[in-house]
Amino acid sequence: MRYRKGYVYGNYYKHGKHVCSQHSVKETELMGLSLLTFVKVLRLLMRMKL
Repeated sequence: MRYRKGYVYGNYYKHGKHVCSQHSVKETELMGLSLLTFVKVLRLLMRMKL
């Protein structure tokens, strides 16, 4: 098994391909989505003036 930069869903990781198909998200996609979410929350807080 080689190291992957990202997230592999639990059922696939624990039980293998005989239980479900491989589902994974690349590290770059996770970082992009995290940044977008952070910016949205920050903008919302700025509008609320907290």
